[in-house]
Amino acid sequence: MKSEELVELSRVSDYPAHWAARHPDREAMVLGDLRWSYAELARNVDLYARALWAHGVRRGDRIAMLATPRPETLAMFLAAARIGAMFTGLNLRFRYDELHFLVDDAKPRLLIFLPEFAERDYRGDVRRLLAEIPAVEQAISLGATEPGLARSFAEFLAEATKISTGEIAAAIDAVHPLDPCLLIYTSGTTGRPKGAMLPHRGLCHCSRNQLDHWWAEPLRVLDNLPISNVFCIGDLFCFCLVGGGTTVFM
Repeated sequence: MKSEELVELSRVSDYPAHWAARHPDREAMVLGDLRWSYAELARNVDLYARALWAHGVRRGDRIAMLATPRPETLAMFLAAARIGAMFTGLNLRFRYDELHFLVDDAKPRLLIFLPEFAERDYRGDVRRLLAEIPAVEQAISLGATEPGLARSFAEFLAEATKISTGEIAAAIDAVHPLDPCLLIYTSGTTGRPKGAMLPHRGLCHCSRNQLDHWWAEPLRVLDNLPISNVFCIGDLFCFCLVGGGTTVFM
């Protein structure tokens, strides 16, 4: 499979459809009892991309996600990339001042969040972010509807039906391999975090090079790092995706 099927595509968001066409039933993502095949991943990336477009997200815009590494999170990264937007992950361990700095700097149009995790309730933090950072137009909860705060994820996805195949195809066609699709914040040991914009081509090329050095058959990768970390999305998830493997989340 390695020599015959591994390819370097120009856009990382093209890989779900690429592998779905070749191995639709192969597992792409696993989280407990939730298991997505490549066919399901490709459908969900398309669904999420339409929903983002329906909510006004366009090429060059940013979206932010406050969540664990999970199928919905990484599918949302690919969906944003598919329409030319940038994804930035927020660490659930961040204090409010850290969340505020990153969100204020990235200025995402959309903030998608887990309402609760590890006995911490994030709804108060999200409410403050919406009040203090005008660039964030709306919030989407990965749980139920939060009256006066956020729509539910199901309501968010329901808007996808408003977007035609032709409209989303035109949006996808406009995305260039050098368009940035991942916004990672890094500060080393001193100073404020700085946003690093990573393009489609860079993620594809680095992942393809990694596969030449660290190949396994079958390719199964454990992704248990925060989504704010480049290793979570680039070195683990994209590496596995480009290789047509299975990403397992904790």
